[in-house]
Amino acid sequence: MIQGRISAILLAITCLLLSSKAIALDIKAAESLCHAIAKDDTVKVKKTLRKQRVKLKRIYQDVMCNGRSLLKFALERSANEVGQYLVEQLPDKMLNDAGPDGYMVLSWGEHNGYEASPILKAIRQRI
Repeated sequence: MIQGRISAILLAITCLLLSSKAIALDIKAAESLCHAIAKDDTVKVKKTLRKQRVKLKRIYQDVMCNGRSLLKFALERSANEVGQYLVEQLPDKMLNDAGPDGYMVLSWGEHNGYEASPILKAIRQRI
């Protein structure tokens, strides 16, 4: 009886720990990530993700900078080094997904005059 309760408690704790890893960045970390992208600082982006112990693909769809996805924000800020790093780290499927505005990054970039951007070139090579 006691052993059954201990097993149930351990299972509950394990589930709680696993779900806590799914929590996205806190606001301060998200702001830090956006500032690093705006400054085209790949080292700071990597440090922020590592410090928060999250993978880019886990938070990409949830974190926005000035109302844009991380890649669209990088395009707007001409943060080519960070943008290329983001493209390398994200799965192909995420590069093809439409954002909240209904546009894929590639079509949005082309529509907004970023055709020659190294970020869009990196996306074209991946998809």
